Amino acid sequence: MPLVTMHQYIKKYPIKKTDKYLILGTIHPHLKAKVELDFFYGNTASLWKILSDACSLELNNLENILTFLNDNNIAISDMILNSTRENESKTQDSDLYDLDLNLELKEQILKSNISTIFFTSAFSKNNAAKLFCKAFNVATPKNWRENYEFDIQLEDKLLKGVILLSPSGSANIGIANNKAYKSKQEEYKIYKTPIKQFKIDFYKDKFCKRINKK
Repeated sequence: MPLVTMHQYIKKYPIKKTDKYLILGTIHPHLKAKVELDFFYGNTASLWKILSDACSLELNNLENILTFLNDNNIAISDMILNSTRENESKTQDSDLYDLDLNLELKEQILKSNISTIFFTSAFSKNNAAKLFCKAFNVATPKNWRENYEFDIQLEDKLLKGVILLSPSGSANIGIANNKAYKSKQEEYKIYKTPIKQFKIDFYKDKFCKRINKK
């Protein structure tokens, strides 16, 4: 039976004028009871664990996460206010339909100091970067895979878009076939979990260095 997922956090944690960076995803899973944190990316083994390892932090509880975000002027939001899925087990972006998009996001960004948007998914069906570009008439970059970055012209404001590797564990299969990973595959053979380490190093380079957390 189809279920409508209403976003629980977008309005609770609005973008502040002083924010310089934005982490932007799609929408959380339907079942909040199964998450560890009552927040975006509630599975601490997902985004927050990757950032903990990449930036040498301890983002293992909500207090630490909020302190980290506030201290570094980082906002976090999603592109979907609510959406429908066939059942509670459907968690992939591609499974969602009847999307109600977060169109107020544009004005919030324009009124803030945000200069960089970190997208947690790219340009496949219902991914964060794809929905953002379509909703706000931003040109979809053709060669974004070259360095996972692209320019965003939002009215008279120029921003940098950064595509992060999906924090989801299910995305690791795709990363194994990723051109960027394949080019460094031999280097990562020494690690017990090479794809996980590659993802950590990717976040260290694309995210942590930008906010001066190494």
